[in-house]
Amino acid sequence: MSSVSRLLNLAGEDLETSQLLSENKRYRACVSRAHYAMYYATQALLIQQITFFNLQHSAFGVKFAIAPFHNAKTITQS
Repeated sequence: MSSVSRLLNLAGEDLETSQLLSENKRYRACVSRAHYAMYYATQALLIQQITFFNLQHSAFGVKFAIAPFHNAKTITQS
């Protein structure tokens, strides 16, 4: 089984578990499982899309927009 398939299986299991927890009003645990489902699915996407890059900051910026910090205003500057 490939790492992408394994991660998507984990995402599916955690999403299923999250739905069961929600039906039983176990909301904190539901959110936790939903979080991990998204985490695993995102990992699978990144592996599939960026297999030829080292996952470094510079490689990440090739596929995803990164806002520069110098454009951000801090609260104290208002």
